[in-house]
Amino acid sequence: MAGRNQLQKLSDYLKDQLQKKGIDRFELARLSGVSDSQVWRLLNKLVRNPKVETLEKIANALKIDSGTLTEIVYPNWKNKSNSSVGQPIIDHFPSVESLLGRQEELRRLSEYSDRNQLVFVVGFVGIGKSSLIRSFVRHISEKFEDVLLNPEMSIAQIINLLKEDKRYLVILDNLDTASEEYIPFLNELVKAKYKSCVIVTSQERPKEYLNWDPRPRLLELQGLEESAAIALLQGEGLSPQTDERLVKLLIQKYEGNPWGLKLALQDILELYDGDLASYLGKNSTFTGKFSQEIKIIIERLTPLESEVLYWLALRKVAIPYPDIRDAFTERNTILIDGNAVSEAVQELNRRVLLRKDGSKISLRTTVQICAEKKLQEELFREIRAIAANSLNQILWLYYLDLTNEQIKLRARFSRYENILMQALNQLQSKTKEQNIEINNAIANLQYLLGK
Repeated sequence: MAGRNQLQKLSDYLKDQLQKKGIDRFELARLSGVSDSQVWRLLNKLVRNPKVETLEKIANALKIDSGTLTEIVYPNWKNKSNSSVGQPIIDHFPSVESLLGRQEELRRLSEYSDRNQLVFVVGFVGIGKSSLIRSFVRHISEKFEDVLLNPEMSIAQIINLLKEDKRYLVILDNLDTASEEYIPFLNELVKAKYKSCVIVTSQERPKEYLNWDPRPRLLELQGLEESAAIALLQGEGLSPQTDERLVKLLIQKYEGNPWGLKLALQDILELYDGDLASYLGKNSTFTGKFSQEIKIIIERLTPLESEVLYWLALRKVAIPYPDIRDAFTERNTILIDGNAVSEAVQELNRRVLLRKDGSKISLRTTVQICAEKKLQEELFREIRAIAANSLNQILWLYYLDLTNEQIKLRARFSRYENILMQALNQLQSKTKEQNIEINNAIANLQYLLGK
């Protein structure tokens, strides 16, 4: 596995190369065919075991020797045989007892691995998928001849390994299951017969999951229960004397997300001297890295999925699934038909961005907060461009009906009255060009101005 020093060296090297080449991470993602989110995670040392194939793609995009990045992360790579199977990894994993609030998930995962050859563990960013897997390995490693965590092999080598008459546990941690690179691989894993068990962790459900037959087992992780979350926070340094009501508010805000809670507590202890009340009063959004990860997820959505996301964010309440299509299409003319809305909702659900309450659907609390912030940024960008008469196409001021919002946008924009008036005057001056696009934008601007 890659150590912290190697990940730091990789991050530093990549940043240096980007500066020398005069490109940003988005361009590197485009050139390499690696997702932008994965590039961002590499730059921020968040990928514990980068795949050799990914490192080689990035190296080729940077026009450096294909093995350069691999040797930084895995210093002994030249001395390894690509057909090597096992690594002494068990001792690096935490004990089962050290994992808070996941005993039921560990039991189910153990049961699934006994009876199935392919298991998916999915959940929102930071929910604890990797931690669960590492504790799980300690618990069941004796059941397998060898355990492979993100093996340094090509897809073809993994397939050949599974064909052996042995029982391996192969763990593919943090796999981008929506990537075109891995979809054929996953399809083959579903159809093939083998003694081994493959466990895939991902932030979202596989795209083809509902079409697979037989359908693999899927374990979706939720946030920690309140008691486990409190134990986690206190274990990380939160004073047991902290107001319990405020602690519960913090847990609710982050939906029991372990990584989010740890990052928040770090800010509380270092920036607010342990004053949780002050932190909650001054932070309507999330701590940096957590917020950035959610922002990347939102940026990967299609225009239609983004529109549905913002539409749900504006309403801020759970809406019955059957009613969403009809209600959404009343004004949103970007859509081709109602089926497109249903497909967009299903895609948001596949990406684990939605929360279900019976038959009703809303955004997860963490997604709701970040979507509000992102929408506010998008609207402000549009308004400034209109005011400067430099916008070619009106987007969100046209597609969305802000007059029905429940997130206090009018109050948030109250300090921008001058820019709002300039934008409104610009649109009203285009009397000869007025159409539904401009009329909708004018109505939204008048609403934000309180007219």
